[in-house]
Amino acid sequence: MKVVLDTGANVSIVTLPVVKKLRLTMGMPDGSKIVAVDQTKKNVIGIVRDTPLSIQDARVSVNLLVIEASEDNLLLGTDWMDRYQADLSFHKKELRFRCKGQDFITTIEKNRISFTSPNHGPEEYEINMAIMTQEEVNQKLNQNY
Repeated sequence: MKVVLDTGANVSIVTLPVVKKLRLTMGMPDGSKIVAVDQTKKNVIGIVRDTPLSIQDARVSVNLLVIEASEDNLLLGTDWMDRYQADLSFHKKELRFRCKGQDFITTIEKNRISFTSPNHGPEEYEINMAIMTQEEVNQKLNQNY
């Protein structure tokens, strides 16, 4: 299973098999829907709040919207990136973020993130680079200039 950093997603998402595998506590859904990559609308079936996530030596938390899917997926969206002042550099192949007043840098190729819960031991996941369409790149550039 891979963790995907998605600069085009406003929220962070996890699939139900990961929630079950890690025995995470899922709260009630808020009635929201998300639009998947294939443009289908998916119901949010629950919310996992303040899920602990370890990236290198930093222990961070993330709120995850839970959707039904057959495969294991965890997607970190711009909500997480904003919260931790993350900068994703494709040129330098690194992710920089800030946690509890300290700066962290991790490369984005074949690094591991460990995902822990109070009910389950650490699980290792590989970080993936975010993929943007040309249109998204142009929109981001236009917003910054």
